[in-house]
Amino acid sequence: MADTAAPTPAPAAPKHLTAIGCLGLIVLLAVVVGACSLMLPKASPTSMIGIGDQGHLRSTSTATVAVGTSSEVLEAAVQAAARKDTIGFRQIMFGSQVVWVNNGTRVQVIEFGPAFGDMRKVRILDGPRAGQAGWVFDYDLGP
Repeated sequence: MADTAAPTPAPAAPKHLTAIGCLGLIVLLAVVVGACSLMLPKASPTSMIGIGDQGHLRSTSTATVAVGTSSEVLEAAVQAAARKDTIGFRQIMFGSQVVWVNNGTRVQVIEFGPAFGDMRKVRILDGPRAGQAGWVFDYDLGP
């Protein structure tokens, strides 16, 4: 008759190694969550500017902001830029369907754009073009 002795359990890891392993897992999880949060789109300040609210035109690269007569005009400019059609882009941006308005000009949002909400129709409230309505990109609109 064979002895059926119970298998001997594996030796338990010392408590300090278990604590270090848990701490390492927590740090790894924090790094993964932090990296994932960098990939998520950030809420733009315009997401808080609703229809009827006032904001200001702003550009980080120029002293003026392009205001299109329609959202299609701005979409055409984006498509021309994507195709590297510099002549077409210039014709759109410096033609009669785009006006240039100074940074800091106060506007009122009157409509959200058709393309994933990345444009807003605004009414210009200050300056020589006060009263005129047009379309701007989200990133050119701030509180």
